[in-house]
Amino acid sequence: MAIATATLLVVLAVAIAWWWTRDDADEPAAGTPTAPASVAPTTPPSPAPTLPPTSEPPATTDTTPPPASTTASTTPDPGRVDVGGGVGFTLPAGFTAAAVAPGVEVSDGTVRLFAAVSARTAGEDPIVVLQEYVTGFDALYASAAYGQVAVRPPDPSGAPVDGRSMRYRVLAADGTGYTGRIDVLRRADGLVLLTDRYVAIDAVTATPFAPADASLVPAAFAELAASLIAAPAVGSAAPLTPLAPARVSSVHPQLGVEGTFALMPPTGWVDVGSVPGRVVVAHPAGETFVVERTADTADPAVAELQALAALLTQWPTATAGPFAALDPADGRTARTVEAAFTATAPDGRAVQGTVRSWWDSATGRAWVAVVTSLVDVAPQPGHAAFLLAQTDAELAGLPT
Repeated sequence: MAIATATLLVVLAVAIAWWWTRDDADEPAAGTPTAPASVAPTTPPSPAPTLPPTSEPPATTDTTPPPASTTASTTPDPGRVDVGGGVGFTLPAGFTAAAVAPGVEVSDGTVRLFAAVSARTAGEDPIVVLQEYVTGFDALYASAAYGQVAVRPPDPSGAPVDGRSMRYRVLAADGTGYTGRIDVLRRADGLVLLTDRYVAIDAVTATPFAPADASLVPAAFAELAASLIAAPAVGSAAPLTPLAPARVSSVHPQLGVEGTFALMPPTGWVDVGSVPGRVVVAHPAGETFVVERTADTADPAVAELQALAALLTQWPTATAGPFAALDPADGRTARTVEAAFTATAPDGRAVQGTVRSWWDSATGRAWVAVVTSLVDVAPQPGHAAFLLAQTDAELAGLPT
């Protein structure tokens, strides 16, 4: 395929803008029984891995380096980022670009976008590339959580391109880390584009899990996808076999909740009685976390009452404040609210915590999570937010 002109790229960018930047409608609904919900971790590395400096981004190694024809580089044009293989995009205002093997990364000092192109076997499931990328940094962190691997359907323009996307969160022992989203687009002839949009956890503000999703100019991603479609051919095309929601494997434990929805607790937390539809984990320092599905309902007020009932079942002495909405008018179908509460443990010690409720207006599904800690014991740094954030990502879908 010949290299497209700038005009063609603009047309293609417009055609796929909706496809590339659409919201959670393409996310797998919690409870979709299309893949095992519990993924056994692989054998942990020995000796234990050393954590990287927390100021560094996740490793970007790939076990299958791209051929020379797709090697990434930055072009002499400061306004253009060359990812490799004829794929590139316009550098967003305020961002700088640098080569980061095996691709290129742009950043404004807070948000980072890594992109890499490789020539793979035609027809290969994009999850293979995604898994290789995740394996490159998975064991480097004390804790890691990976969301359901969603399916991006074929491009509406008719171009032979589809893909997968996944949110993630990694945490070092001191509570610092990164959160972001990985997308892998495959073309029928085997040309694959991987992007990773991420930020440091301490930069997270309004969106609990993946704020980097909407922090870059959407046109940059549309332009990347259009550029992939127009890039020169790397081989013969193969059918794009249908994809289904799935999960990546990890050295960190994954506790199945329902369908492809799983909880990945931080280091030190143990399973203390999980059953299908309800996961219960605890930390020796006195912290607990419970997430469970409640009855489906057409009324969000009923979902809140069910959440309070679940709280009182766990902590009969609990006194909760009013629920506050966390996701006003963000385009998602899942309504998320939470309230702080206090309670007294059976041994008389004071307990503090949060109850969070999710209700999906499209399906009527309702979920509740309760996280607690002892008032007189310092909680594990970042762990409560880690658990709530990954649950939010599983149930609330991608932000717009």
